[in-house]
Amino acid sequence: MPKIERSSSLASTPRAEAVSRPSAPVVTIAPKGTVTEYAGQAAPPKELVPRGTNVSKSASPSSLWGEAPKGVELSPEAFDKLSLPEKKKFIQTARAEHRQLGAEILARVEVLDARWKNSRLSTRTEALREFQERRGNRLDAGSRRKLDGLIDRSEASQRKINELRAKIELLPKTPESKKAKAELRNELARELRRARDEQSKVVKEATEVVDAVGLKTDRLVTTEQIIDPTAPVPGSGESLLDKVQRFFKFDWFFNAVGFGDKTRDLFTQSVERRGAQIAEEGKAKLDAIRVKENLELERVRNSFPLPL
Repeated sequence: MPKIERSSSLASTPRAEAVSRPSAPVVTIAPKGTVTEYAGQAAPPKELVPRGTNVSKSASPSSLWGEAPKGVELSPEAFDKLSLPEKKKFIQTARAEHRQLGAEILARVEVLDARWKNSRLSTRTEALREFQERRGNRLDAGSRRKLDGLIDRSEASQRKINELRAKIELLPKTPESKKAKAELRNELARELRRARDEQSKVVKEATEVVDAVGLKTDRLVTTEQIIDPTAPVPGSGESLLDKVQRFFKFDWFFNAVGFGDKTRDLFTQSVERRGAQIAEEGKAKLDAIRVKENLELERVRNSFPLPL
């Protein structure tokens, strides 16, 4: 058998030669002119928006955050520095804002007065106490003593109402116990109705004590947050107190610059007209209205008896 010769080395695949790539040329930008070394303090980095300033130029920060925009500045000193045409334009703008404030005050007083009449007796009692503590010094001594006594009576009625409600709530509610305690339930219901009637009469009389001396708007201004918990807070520029204060600041300003006799506008005239209207109605008509209201109250009470 012939011998097979084996080669001790196999032919290897030749390696690919490395391809050298030419390197990108380095571009050196020569400085223009002579460069001198600065040994002083480095300049602070520039900011695109300076700190403490607003990017927007179309709205003030107060309007962006929901605050009421401020009206014209009521400064007699600044007003004196204006030219005659500027003064004329300023007075026109101020009078327009004054009239607008008067209309807003009247509308808000009407809304709050309606809410007052529909509020709970306990809420009105709380509001009257708030007025007595904060603004009671505006009443004469006799009216103040009368108001104090009426508020005390209303608060006493409220405590009695709370006690009677608690007693009714503790009574058993099964059909058998209701039948057995029927007389007690009826007696408690009658006492509760009497206490409510007493408080209603006292609260109405206390309100009339304040309004009779021309402090109705003052009463609603002082108690706005109690009568309407959703009302704007004082200091926001939108509360009734804020508007009344600015309204009277206009009066002060107009008097200071010599235009006080020309500022009798919507608010003042409307208040005077309402006072004259009430005087013309007379006591007889007011008594007839009270009788009608009492009859209507009795009809409603009979239609919706107290649940036992």
